[in-house]
Order: sequence, then structure tokens, then C-alpha cells
Amino acid sequence: MFDIAGRLDGTVEFYSTVLWHCKRDFELSDLARRAIKVDQRSPAAQLAAGNCFSLQRDPDTALKFFRRAVKLNPEFAYAHTLCGHEFAMKEDFESALTAYRKALALNGRHYTAWYGIGHVYLKQEKYGLAEQHFRVALSLHPESSSLCYHLGCCLTLQGRKEEGLEILNDAVRLDPSNPIARFERAKILTGLNQLREAYEDLSILVDELPKVRSPRSAPFRRQGA
Repeated sequence: MFDIAGRLDGTVEFYSTVLWHCKRDFELSDLARRAIKVDQRSPAAQLAAGNCFSLQRDPDTALKFFRRAVKLNPEFAYAHTLCGHEFAMKEDFESALTAYRKALALNGRHYTAWYGIGHVYLKQEKYGLAEQHFRVALSLHPESSSLCYHLGCCLTLQGRKEEGLEILNDAVRLDPSNPIARFERAKILTGLNQLREAYEDLSILVDELPKVRSPRSAPFRRQGA
């Protein structure tokens, strides 16, 4: 069990995000409960509780906790960013952009806010602006497979398949277990008629995710990227 005594702010908010990404629902719920019990006026405790509801796909309740964290500490850049993520989930893109920009005003190197703005622009099909923001995020966190994946997809959507493939190669190199990066790379390889390479990627996915059966035949049905 994670010991939170004496180290809420600066620890709990990030640990709760790790649990969110790992989909560890029970552990995240327990962490949030204990953090609130220790100090309900801690912004980190509020973020942990918000992450708990975010994982349950309840953005309205998550936002209540994230906004409470902002009220407790208006200079908490990460709290503004998490508000942005939930607004984006609700497709309230203007509010999401406002929240991300507040985070960047507080910390210009907050790469998750740069990513968030890029993701909003990607959703709005403003690919040039999305690319700009993804590149800034990646310059701040160059070892992120996820950021490489999103930039690679953005380049592909602009018709720049070779550039997208190069970035997706980085995504797979940084995290060979990243299935969406490998699958997106296979789609591009298919569109470039590099069927053997696409088949190799999809075979790895089938081996790692045995319930996924249909994608392996995609290159041979000539589905475009």
C-alpha cells in the first residue's frame, strides 16, 4: 500500500495519474479516499479524487474536484491541465484551451498542457496548429512514445506519410509494447505498399493481444492508411 503520510502535495497527484493510466480503479479509489482523509484541503488530494471519477468516465464530477484544487491553489499548473483534459473529454474545446493556457502561463514547460492544446486542435482538424503544439511537447519530453504517436498521426493526416512513419518508428522504439503506435505504423506501411513490414507489426500485435484477430489480414485487403 502506498504510504501517503506527510507527502500529499507533490506526490499523490502524480501517483494517482499513474494509477489512472494503468486503469487501477480499486487502488486509485483507495488512494483518493485516504488522501482526502489525511487532508481534504490538499490540492493533491482533490486531484486524486478527480482522477478517480475521470477513470470512471464521469467528467462532470471529476471537474468538481479539479476546480476545487484550483481554488485551493490557483497557481497549480497541473490542476489546470487536468481541468483541460476533462473539458476536452466533454468536447468543450474552448474551455479546454483556456484551462491549458492557464497552465502554460504558470509553467511554460508543462508539456502535458502543450499536448492538450495539440490534441484539441487535432480534434478540430487544425492539423498545422496541432503539429506545432505536439512538437513543443515532444521537445520538452523527447522520450515519450505517446507524444511521438500523436505527432506521427498528425503528420499522416496531413498527407505526410513518410514523415509520420519516421516519427511512429520512434514511438515504437521508445516503447515496443505501445500497441496503438505499432498498429498506426502498420496502417501507414500498408498504404505505402510495404506489406511484409506491416504484416510483421500486426503479427506482433496478434501475439501480444490474442483477442485481436482481424487486423492481421488488413494489408492483403489493401485497406489504406
